[in-house]
Amino acid sequence: MDVYRKKQQWDADSLPDPVLSPLRSYRQLMDPPTDRWPVFPTYDQRTLATLVQDELADRGEQPDVIDK
Repeated sequence: MDVYRKKQQWDADSLPDPVLSPLRSYRQLMDPPTDRWPVFPTYDQRTLATLVQDELADRGEQPDVIDK
């Protein structure tokens, strides 16, 4: 799992076994549209901006339109 740490950067981390089943149930309940879903969303401006830019690029928007 990618975890956004207090040091304000993403790190990969493993999860203990007792956490896996509840997270799987939570994911099923949330029914996210993609495999890349925030379990606990962050409202960090840089993170949100990057996610929006990535999504717009995935939808075919041109970089000059995204930057506006």
